[in-house]
Amino acid sequence: MAKERRNLFKSFFGLNDDGRRVQQSANSTQFRLLNDYVPIFYNFSGDIWDSDIVRSAVHTIASNVAKLKVSHVRVDGNNVMPTNSTLDYMLQNRPNQYETTYDFLYKITTQLLIHNNAFVYCRYNNLGQLVGLYNIQYQYMELLDVSGEMYCKFTFRNAQVITLPYVDMIHIRRYFQDSDFFGSNNNKALDSLLKVIQTVNDGIVNSIKSSANLRGIIKYTQSMLKPEDLQKEKDRFINDYLNINNNGGIAALDSKADFVPLELKTTLIDDKTIHIIRDAVYHYYGVNEALVTSNFTESQYQAFYENVIQPIAIQLSQEFTEKLFTEREKGFGNKVVFQANHFSYMSTASKISMIQQLIPVGLLTLNEAREIFNLPNVEDGDKRLMSLNYVDIDKAEEYQLGITNKNTLTDVKDDKNSIESEVEDDNGEDQEGNKVSGTEN
Repeated sequence: MAKERRNLFKSFFGLNDDGRRVQQSANSTQFRLLNDYVPIFYNFSGDIWDSDIVRSAVHTIASNVAKLKVSHVRVDGNNVMPTNSTLDYMLQNRPNQYETTYDFLYKITTQLLIHNNAFVYCRYNNLGQLVGLYNIQYQYMELLDVSGEMYCKFTFRNAQVITLPYVDMIHIRRYFQDSDFFGSNNNKALDSLLKVIQTVNDGIVNSIKSSANLRGIIKYTQSMLKPEDLQKEKDRFINDYLNINNNGGIAALDSKADFVPLELKTTLIDDKTIHIIRDAVYHYYGVNEALVTSNFTESQYQAFYENVIQPIAIQLSQEFTEKLFTEREKGFGNKVVFQANHFSYMSTASKISMIQQLIPVGLLTLNEAREIFNLPNVEDGDKRLMSLNYVDIDKAEEYQLGITNKNTLTDVKDDKNSIESEVEDDNGEDQEGNKVSGTEN
């Protein structure tokens, strides 16, 4: 029995190689947009990803987005409750059979930063149950109008084609301005800058190659030689002296010939200019050298998170919630949230200082404090502790003076015996039933 040949096309879309989610038909036309002449996006990035500077910047962002915690929660007023649903497990562990959550988020972010568009296909079974989330890496995509509904026709590099309903696509965009539907690509913005970087790199390589060769003119002082003899002498010289394995960089000639070296002056771009070019790419992506080299301060990372990571997290949360839940489910507070461990970038000293300040006022439980240090939860660790040094402002006077009736504040200048007489009962006992001696200190 022949073994079935498995392939990603079938695994992603649940179809045969020649299958279509929607067959092309007479009622399938290009979707008309307001400002785009043709509703087609070419997923072409030129050599952007081939640049080590771009790649390091993209990796810095993608690796931090991939660390976000993805959860299916239910929001009821100010209360956010975990669900422990099947969707929650899928989002936190394995969105599909080929990718972990880290890989899944890393690729979404990389696609977004390189192409400024990222598409994720939500695949459902015949019962309408979500069975997988798949990143789609395509050659180009065309919007279609099929019976009044928007569809996405993806063409892949191997010429395979699939047409999927847009309602099943999670679509994240960046630099969303000049198109009605797509994020603008990076080619125009980065093309000239990357060409300069490539020229600099080529110049450095060529300079190294040039400096490794012995260049010059052999001048023969004897009678003129025939052209073929000159060629033989040149070939012999090259073989003997320009082969580094033979001469070690040293040439020797007799009196019949002189070697006149040619000085090739190579001009390299200075370090300051190289840093300016590199930083221009980093600034385009919202990072800096400290973040790329993991040599950042707490304030630098906080700014990076708020300006780069958090906007992507908000986009992901809103789009995942919109595409994975029905209107009724959203009405019951179902959401997908992308959250960061805001304390991961803090130093140990800062974490300790924060815990010392927050636990006494009841803002952190013991387990929440342990989580900051990546420690496991403990039994009864969800209790909130609070210092007795803090009291409700409305109760402060009563707590400090031991007076339950605010009107008696005018009597605080009375002597001790008068105060004791107020708390004694008729039998000469205090409020706890103990005999009062009546003696004074």
